[in-house]
This record gives sequence, C-alpha cells and structure tokens, in this order.
Amino acid sequence: LGAKRMIQISGVMIFTGITILVAFPYFVPSIIGLLITGFGVSSVVPLTYGLAGQSKTMPAGQALAAVSSLGFLGFLLAPPLIGFISEAYTLRVAFALIALMGAVVVFLSGKVQKQA
Repeated sequence: LGAKRMIQISGVMIFTGITILVAFPYFVPSIIGLLITGFGVSSVVPLTYGLAGQSKTMPAGQALAAVSSLGFLGFLLAPPLIGFISEAYTLRVAFALIALMGAVVVFLSGKVQKQA
C-alpha cells in the first residue's frame, strides 16, 4: 500500500475508533472503538520510524532521535492535557479533540514524499 496510503488508513482508523468511543459510551462499543484506535496507532509508529530512518534531510540517527523525542513528549503532555480539557469541559470533548487529531493525520499524510 505504501507509507502514505497506510498512514491515511491509520488516521481514519484512529478517527473512527475514538468517534465510536465518544458517540457510544458503553462497555462493548468502547472496547471496539479502542480496538480500532489501537490498530490505527500501531501501524503509524513503525511507519514513522521507518520514514525517519530513510530521511534525506538529516542523518538517520538524528531523525530517529527526533521522532522518538516527539513521541515521548506526546506521552508526557497528552495525559495532563486531556485531563485539563476534561476538567474544563467533559471527557467526551477531550476525546473528540483526539478524534480530530486522527483526522488531521489523514490530511498531513499528504506531506509524505517517499513511498516505503
């Protein structure tokens, strides 16, 4: 499928999964939504590392370190940010914003130049 198409599919899966989670806040639909989201996220990460390793603008080691740093930064910032938004509004609003980020992944995947 190529990196670009796979990232687009992953973004749609992230958006769909979180949207199911927000729209149907019950046990079984939530588990299904999180399952779909997990499939989407699990394919973005290896593709991102692979594309970083093939970077032409910076050495592979630096590109991998930059991608890893941004990933860890996301792990550190996302929980407090989600908590802040859910305290100000609701948890459903916070998750809806995460779903929108999944949609943004689909649009930003147009920036991927090389098909891996």
